[in-house]
Amino acid sequence: LNVGDYEYACYSLTNLCMYLNRTDAEVASLENIIHTTEETAIQLKQQISVIPPLIEKALVLSLLGRSSNPAVLNIDPYSVPQDLQKGIAELTEYMINIRKVFLAYVFDEYTHIEEYIQKAEEAWGQLSTPLLFFKVDYYFYIPLASIQLYTKVAALKDKKRHLRKARKSLKVMKKWADLGPVNFLHKYYLLQAELYRVTGKSVQAAELYDKAIATAHENEYVNEAAI
Repeated sequence: LNVGDYEYACYSLTNLCMYLNRTDAEVASLENIIHTTEETAIQLKQQISVIPPLIEKALVLSLLGRSSNPAVLNIDPYSVPQDLQKGIAELTEYMINIRKVFLAYVFDEYTHIEEYIQKAEEAWGQLSTPLLFFKVDYYFYIPLASIQLYTKVAALKDKKRHLRKARKSLKVMKKWADLGPVNFLHKYYLLQAELYRVTGKSVQAAELYDKAIATAHENEYVNEAAI
């Protein structure tokens, strides 16, 4: 801000609020940070930077129980800037729907989650350079939701589809866990434990749940240990 680069100053603020909302930061404390980011972007007329805090604010309100339905990301469609350029529009669609997947998964509400996953995947396929935490969301929460969907569908072809999606993501998470265990090992343990659980390997699942919780706490991912 001191050198007048409002655009990249706002990008930095939005990245900070999105990052903090994916760590063990206390949810209640994030509300003020997100509000400040949103107000700054509005004052500086940075249209693109208004979008992430809008989404993250709606997520925080759900997690704090201050939404009529916590499992639903409650965003006023008229508050999202219109006529966004290609790339930004797809990124916005992805950000909204991956957060919808997250809330539906956390609150065990699966009525519309396949629709959210499909929209997130379609938007993801059109992104050129997604930020790292968008990649992590994609390869973590979508497979977790897919594993749950595996237990809820009856058709064998649908069960296989959900398992394929989860196993594909597990391979990606394993590579990340090998390279960066502090950030990804607990995620890998949890995905593998969930796959063991739904495929009847209860003993192996129990062992990996314990490892996932211990590793998440060790590396200060309390939010994901809670999952």
